[in-house]
Amino acid sequence: MTVARLAISLDRDLARAVRKAAGKRPTSAWVAEALESKLRSEGLLAVVADYEAEHGMITDAELAAVAHEEETAIQVAKRAAARRRKRSSPRPR
Repeated sequence: MTVARLAISLDRDLARAVRKAAGKRPTSAWVAEALESKLRSEGLLAVVADYEAEHGMITDAELAAVAHEEETAIQVAKRAAARRRKRSSPRPR
């Protein structure tokens, strides 16, 4: 990976919080991960904005439907995993 160095200035309290959050990891690695996360979030917000510009605002009902579908998918995956574990566990003699 090619690395580019940046010089940034932070409020002293923010710098302390970043160092504390980074823990034993290099601070630059923690900051890079945070910046990548921010860029992904902004990209997702742009996708939502484009969708809403074309189709209208996403409604609370639509969000609730998606949350329900997600919860259903999680439950199905858990049941499937339990069945796989049951099939692969040794049977008592």
